[in-house]
Amino acid sequence: MREACNVIIIDPVGKKAGLDHYNDSLAKSLNKLDVLVRVYSNYKSEYSEPVFKFRFGKSIFFLPEMFFSLMKVFKNLKQQKPDIVILHLFNATRASISLSSEIKKQNIKLVYILHDIESLIDEVSNNNQLNICLQLADEIVVHNHFTASELLKKILVPKRKLQLYPMEIFMNFLQVFRKTMQ
Repeated sequence: MREACNVIIIDPVGKKAGLDHYNDSLAKSLNKLDVLVRVYSNYKSEYSEPVFKFRFGKSIFFLPEMFFSLMKVFKNLKQQKPDIVILHLFNATRASISLSSEIKKQNIKLVYILHDIESLIDEVSNNNQLNICLQLADEIVVHNHFTASELLKKILVPKRKLQLYPMEIFMNFLQVFRKTMQ
């Protein structure tokens, strides 16, 4: 019998954008398929532990809090040794590059779920960081055709990495895991 797949979802935004419901629904659906799922975000639930601080707006403590949150995630990744990490990506920053690089150093499959494509591709200063991030990913998931076409048109993403899954179809998301586990 094959071992269950171990997946970690990392989402620093969580409750602030309603992704707590998204993450828990995805985790619950994958769990029914014998995928072990843990969510690192800013809320507590059956699947999630609050690793990131929940706050509206920025404060002078934002960078130190993010640093300590990332250190906790790095430690947990080393201890839990997941097969796959799903990272929600809203913008490409040094923190997301650092986290993605650490995931890849540990030989873990990395799947991005891209959100807010306009802010990702329209920030000129962000394009180099975005390209670095996208090169690190094994799979890139988007939820609509517009996002996929804009991404292919404006950023150099290999088409084979890009997966289109409408937001309401969580069960098909498992195809990403089956493909990356082979």
